[in-house]
Amino acid sequence: MAHLFGDAEFWVLLAVVVFLIIVWKPGRRAIIGALDARAQRIKQELDAARNLARRRSRRLRPIGKDSRKVRPRRSRSSPMPRKRPSGLRPNHYGISTKRCAAGKS
Repeated sequence: MAHLFGDAEFWVLLAVVVFLIIVWKPGRRAIIGALDARAQRIKQELDAARNLARRRSRRLRPIGKDSRKVRPRRSRSSPMPRKRPSGLRPNHYGISTKRCAAGKS
C-alpha cells in the first residue's frame, strides 16, 4: 500500500475521481433539468399538432360531405367481377386488344 502513495499515476487517478464526484452532483441537476425542459417543450409541440389536426378535420368535414353528394365514389371491389368481351384479350401492357384472324398476336 505504501508504494501506491509514491506513484504519480495513483494521485492522478484519485484527483480525477474526486473531480468527477464534485462535478457530477451539480452537473446532474443541470442535465436532468435540461432534459425535463426539452420533454415539456416536445409535449407542448405534440399537443399543438394534435389541435391543428383536429381543427383541420373539423373544417374539412363539411367539404367531404358536399363532395359525396355531388359525385358518389365507386367501390373498388364490385360485387360482380367484370367480364371481358369474348373477342378481346389483354396484351402484355394490360390493354385489351382484338385477336388476330389466325389466332396469333
